[in-house]
Amino acid sequence: RYKIARKNRYTNFSQIVVVGLTLSDKPKDGLHTMQLKKVEMVKNLIPEKTWYVVVISIWLLCVFLLVSWNIIKLLRQSKKHSSKAEALTIYADELSQLSEHHKNESMRDELTGLNNRKGMTDYLNKEIDKNESVNLSLIIFDLDWFKKVNDTYGHDIGDQVLINVTAIIGSSIRKSDCFCRWGGEEFAILCPS
Repeated sequence: RYKIARKNRYTNFSQIVVVGLTLSDKPKDGLHTMQLKKVEMVKNLIPEKTWYVVVISIWLLCVFLLVSWNIIKLLRQSKKHSSKAEALTIYADELSQLSEHHKNESMRDELTGLNNRKGMTDYLNKEIDKNESVNLSLIIFDLDWFKKVNDTYGHDIGDQVLINVTAIIGSSIRKSDCFCRWGGEEFAILCPS
């Protein structure tokens, strides 16, 4: 009915400093609540394109912050796992060395330092693996009347006799030969040809 320009149809709120509320009756003293059901902006204060740019910018900022936070968290976890992996590598190396040490100890006679039966078996298996048609000689011997040495002079002297005999024989055989203490005063020498 009235032809008013669109820009003049709305109330200008740009100069409002205070909004007041007038009630018909004087309210009682105390705490009161008021419920506002709707606030409607009739005039576009921000152009639509600017609004989209702001929303997209805020969204991109949130994505950037989220990705940055996850990267920082992953870097911290990676550093923590890396230090654990280094520790595990050190432990694995120590276990490997300890295992190798125990393996070598299990194949040696403690008194004479010679191979024991297990050490000789391992040596024999390695020789067979090198060449299936291995020519070998086996020398088996023992020390006669050794029990009499132990009974007469004691086990310490008997041990010293075993050590001296193995030293003399060990210096007389080839490096390729496998000298072992078979048990007690019995010995074996495995000689590949």
